[in-house]
Amino acid sequence: MMVEKLKKSYDAGVEKIKWFASIFSERLKVEAAVIKLLKESGKLEKQRDLLLKSIGERVFELRGRADVDVFIDTRIRQALDELEKLDAEIQELKSRASEVGRVD
Repeated sequence: MMVEKLKKSYDAGVEKIKWFASIFSERLKVEAAVIKLLKESGKLEKQRDLLLKSIGERVFELRGRADVDVFIDTRIRQALDELEKLDAEIQELKSRASEVGRVD
């Protein structure tokens, strides 16, 4: 009788440990996915900063020229187009990270 009770208690404890381990494992996978997405987002943010810097430098180069519209300048226009793409991609990554990190 005592041995049966111990066995039943032991089996219940093992089941609880298995349940906890499976939940913990799934949560670690989610956290790893979120970290990966945020890391990618960080890389894109660095690219974005470089583009902003290049735009600023180009505007500074053109500062004295009244005949030049900075928004038509090829280098600035290309950088602005790339910025728009990067911003959309960064927003998408952050959105995906938010969705993945949500607990249901």
